[in-house]
Amino acid sequence: MKRIPLLIIVLITAWVSGGCDTEIARQVVPRPGRVLAIREALRGDEEAATTEPTEPVMQKPTEFVTLRGQFQIQGTPPANPVLSVTKDTAVCNPNNVTIYAPQVVVDPQSKGIKNMVVMVEVPDDWVHPDAKGATDEVKFDQKACEFVDHVFGMQATETLEILNSDPIAHNTKMEPRRNTASNVNVPGGTSTTYKPTAGEKDPFEVTCSIHPWMKAYILIRSNGYYAISGDDGSFEIANVPAGAPIQVRVWHETQPSGVSPTTVNGQPVSWRKGEFTMTLDPTDESKNELAVVVDASTF
Repeated sequence: MKRIPLLIIVLITAWVSGGCDTEIARQVVPRPGRVLAIREALRGDEEAATTEPTEPVMQKPTEFVTLRGQFQIQGTPPANPVLSVTKDTAVCNPNNVTIYAPQVVVDPQSKGIKNMVVMVEVPDDWVHPDAKGATDEVKFDQKACEFVDHVFGMQATETLEILNSDPIAHNTKMEPRRNTASNVNVPGGTSTTYKPTAGEKDPFEVTCSIHPWMKAYILIRSNGYYAISGDDGSFEIANVPAGAPIQVRVWHETQPSGVSPTTVNGQPVSWRKGEFTMTLDPTDESKNELAVVVDASTF
C-alpha cells in the first residue's frame, strides 16, 4: 500500500481545522530539513516492507575423511530359521545337513554383526569425485542353491553380472522400487546382466522361483557412500564430507524400518528409523569412528 507523506497529512489537517481561515493556514510553514528527514524515514520503511528475508547459508564440507565403525551384539543372538531344501538336493544339499537362513550372522569371538548396511546421505555437489560414477561390472553369484553374497551393494552406474555357478538352472527375481523389475532364468554355468538406472533408498529382495528358500538383498546407490559390515561387524566408507552435518542411515533385513542401537561409542542413543546426523572431524580420525552396540532382542 502506498504511503501518504506525513507533510501532506499535516497540511490537510491544518487546512481542515482552520476552515476558510487563510490566516491560520499561512502559519504552517514547512521546514525543508524536517521534510527531507520524514521522506527518508518513509522510504526506509517501504524498503524494509518489500525486502525478502535472506535464507540461511548452508554449511559446506571442508575436507573428506573415512567413516569407520563396528556393529556388535549385546546378548545371545536369536536362532536363525531352518530352510526347507526340498528340490534338487543332490546339488542344493548333497550332505543332507540342516541349513539355516543367514539372517543374523554374528562372529562368536568379536560379537560383530555381519550384513549391517550403512548409507550416508549428502547433497550431490558434496560427493567426492572418487565416490561416484563407477562403471565396473560387478558379479553376483549363486552356488549350491545359495546366493554367495547375502547382502550385496553396487552403484547405479555399474553393471550387475548375475552368475550361476551351479549345474542346474536358477530363476533370479528382482523387484526394486526405482529400477526395472527383472525375472530371468539363468541356466547352469551361464550368466546374464542387469543394468540399473537409479539409486535405491534401501536394499531389495532377490529370490529364486525354482528354489524358493533362496533369498538375498541387493543395494543400488547413486554413489559410493555405503558399506556392508563384514564378518567381524566392521565397516568403512572413504571420502565422506567432513566439517558439515551429514545424514547416516543403518538398515538390517530384520529391521527394515531402521536399526535401533543400545549405545554408540558408549553413550545411550535413540535413532529415528535408523537415522542420525553427525559431523565428521577433518583433524581427528578417532572422532570419525562408531562403536555401535545393538541388543539381541531387537533382531
